[in-house]
Formats: sequence, C-alpha cells, structure tokens
Amino acid sequence: MENKNIYFDLFNLPGIAGSEQLVKKYLKTEFEKYADEVIYDKLGGIYGIKKGPKNSPIIMVGAHMDEVGAMVLKLKDNGLIKMKAIGGLNGNVFSSQIMTISLQNGKKISGVTTTIPPHLKKTNNSTADFDDLFLDVGAKNKEELEQLDITVGDMITVENRIVENSQTSTIISKAVDDRWGCGLLVELLKDLKDDVLDCTLVVAGTVQEEVGLRGAQVAGSMIKPDLFIAVDVSPVSNLIAKEKRYGELGEGFLLRIRDRFSILPTSLKKWIVELAEKNGLKYQYFYSPGATDTARVELTNNGVIAGTIGLPGRYLHSSTTMFDTNDHQAAKGIVFKIVRGFSEKTLNKLKRG
Repeated sequence: MENKNIYFDLFNLPGIAGSEQLVKKYLKTEFEKYADEVIYDKLGGIYGIKKGPKNSPIIMVGAHMDEVGAMVLKLKDNGLIKMKAIGGLNGNVFSSQIMTISLQNGKKISGVTTTIPPHLKKTNNSTADFDDLFLDVGAKNKEELEQLDITVGDMITVENRIVENSQTSTIISKAVDDRWGCGLLVELLKDLKDDVLDCTLVVAGTVQEEVGLRGAQVAGSMIKPDLFIAVDVSPVSNLIAKEKRYGELGEGFLLRIRDRFSILPTSLKKWIVELAEKNGLKYQYFYSPGATDTARVELTNNGVIAGTIGLPGRYLHSSTTMFDTNDHQAAKGIVFKIVRGFSEKTLNKLKRG
C-alpha cells in the first residue's frame, strides 16, 4: 500500500464531529505541499485546489474528517463519566473498551467503558445502548474527575492499534471511516501535482458527516462543483447471508447505486463502469440504507451530478474496521481515472444522460 504512513497518521488522530481540528491541521500541512491554493469554510471544512484551464469545469472529491466516538456529558458523583455517542454506536460492541478523553489542555487520559461482570448480574440480559455506558478512568468521585481537568464536551475516542495482515492483504484500525478518504485526498493532490488536467480539481475535507452530512452542504454551496465524488468507507459483512448482502472484501471498489437519500445518475454510472472495465479495475454494485456526503452536495446550486466511490469495510461504527488493500487500490485507481478523464466534453456527456 503506497503512502501508507499518510493513512496511518490519519487513522491515529482523534477527531469526532465538531472536533476535527487535528485532522484539519494534518490535511492543511499536506495540502499546502501540493495544492495551488488552500481555502476554508466557516463550519470547519478545508479545501485543496489544483487549478485547471480558465473556465474549465470543477470536480470536487470529498471525504469527511470526523470519526464516530463520544463526548463527556456529565461527571458523576461516584467518579464515573456519562458519555454521549457522536455518530451511530452499538453499546454491546463498546462494552469494556479502552477509550481516551482529549482534554482541553491538550493532555489525554484513558479509561474503560463500564460493564457488570456476568457473576454480578441479576439477569442474563446483555443488551445495552451506548448512552447507557459509563467511562471509568479510576477516579473515586466527581472531585477527582475535576482535578484531572475533565470537562463536559471533551472528546472521547477509541484507543487505537493498527494491524497489518500481510497474509490476507488486510489492515485493521479505528477511524478508517473516513480517514481513508482523507488520505486519498492527499494522494490526489500529491500524484496529480504536475499533471495537466482539463478541469479544476478541488479536494474537500468535510466536517460533521456522522451527525447529518452537515459539512457537505456547506462544501457544495461554497465550491459549486460540476461533478462531485464522495470517497467513503461502506459497510460489508460476511455474517449476513450471501443472497442478502451487498459487497465483499477483496472484490473491488463499491459503486453505490442507491442509498437512503441518493440514486446514482445513469450517465455517471455508465462512465464509471466504462473506465473501470477499460482499466481492469474490479468493482461491485452497492446498495446501502445509510448515506454519504453525496446526498447533501447533489442538492446544492440547482443540482450537482454526484456519486460515491466506496471502500468495503467490515465492522464500521465499532471500535475498529477491517479493509482489503486490494480494494483500496481499485478505489484509488478509479478515482484517479475519473479526475484525469473529466473535461467539458465529459460534463456535457454526463448532462445529456
């Protein structure tokens, strides 16, 4: 996996919705190396621009900087910390997990999410909502929590460990959704720096995707792209019966045909499939009950042609995600082909359908 240090750096950074600053700082450093211009929106998004010919069409490739996690909601008298999920989290998955609080003074403190040992339970019921869990940092009371400078609103993220399985070409980490996409934004600017494109390329690091695709709406309104491609991680699972699941690890990038809010335009689907097949890039058609930044961008500026290129990932919105580096290469490959192939002629073709 080329440039994996960029991806690993991004995976390790903490950054839930509303607290994406460290991710933004990292992208700023990288964007400034390769972009013609770096700009920002007022909600927290960051944009790297590679300028094309005058009046050339604009393609925006977007990835969200936020990961799922939690925030401190209340300091309890018994020394425990009540948490509030930021993004969709399953309480059963997060039981007995090590999580880290990022304090306002820049320091960090780790704890474990509470669970009652089976032999102390009155019933065998093991179901739990995330918001019913508490974080235990070892404090005896509320006063000790305050002495540690823990405050309401502090960010809480999963303690990370990155694992590379060379035998299966897989990588395991937190925050793959969507720091993978953020890493791809950096690679686009880096590898296309000296290319002559027939379009203007804007890579967008958006905010607050996990709590309602908020940054995407700002990005679409501000940049006014002619074409938008979201690069995001999408959930697949081998635990679901094969006839009922969409997407597999190791079978190529995910071409999202339909989700909760969006339908891929026929003309865009046709073009992407042609590019994939011409260049030997494996792909899978994908349906999701969720949504990506595409859903918000496509509704801006009287409508934007838009779609999502997905990386298949197992165990999304949990403490870790697994993906296949071969799928990464396929997704990266198609995004580069889309950018290099986008022009006024291509745009007119997409508009005609």
